[in-house]
Amino acid sequence: MGFTSFNPTYKLLPTPKVAEIERIIARIEAGDLELQEVFDQFAPAVESLRQCESFLQERQQKVDLLIETLKDE
Repeated sequence: MGFTSFNPTYKLLPTPKVAEIERIIARIEAGDLELQEVFDQFAPAVESLRQCESFLQERQQKVDLLIETLKDE
């Protein structure tokens, strides 16, 4: 598999998740939320961060595989 035949399908970082995390953080930092709301918003933010981390790990594995493939050629 040569570099010129490599045609990946790119899927962008889940920007809606990133935007949601940023929105939650901004509201917490601004003091717009009551303490209970902070806790209620924290769990979804953590889950979104986990999903983003998983996405990035998957992409890193694909990049590593591509690099190994190119090294072997």
